[in-house]
Amino acid sequence: MNLFCLITTTVSCIFKNLAAGEDGVSNMDFAVFRSLLGLFCISFFVWYKKSKPWIELPRKHYCKMLLRSFGGTWGFILFYYVITILPLTLTTVVFQTNPFWMSVVAVCFLKEKIMTVELIGMFLCFGGVVMVTLAPGESSVATDESS
Repeated sequence: MNLFCLITTTVSCIFKNLAAGEDGVSNMDFAVFRSLLGLFCISFFVWYKKSKPWIELPRKHYCKMLLRSFGGTWGFILFYYVITILPLTLTTVVFQTNPFWMSVVAVCFLKEKIMTVELIGMFLCFGGVVMVTLAPGESSVATDESS
């Protein structure tokens, strides 16, 4: 998870700089590039492992995978759009609440049980994110009018 956060933050910084440039890369361009890069990496991994996912994945799951692919792509298109209109630090802080929301979804849809210590940790972390995001005064998430 830490590696994911580091990579996502790095990619977000790169996109913010590219979008702010004179030619400006659009969020759609960046999301499509990200999807194609992921396809290339997964294709290389599948080739390396000599796997045949179209055979190994049962046909009944094709529609679910297609919906998941569209949902993921649109999620990143919208994420990169938000990066262009909000401060990067605020966007990153809110995006990193993903584990909290996935735990909530797992409880609602998958009927998973959460241990008390996990629940306490989730609320402490979520509270920390809220405090950092909504902190008054000179905060790291304040907008910079010069950029």
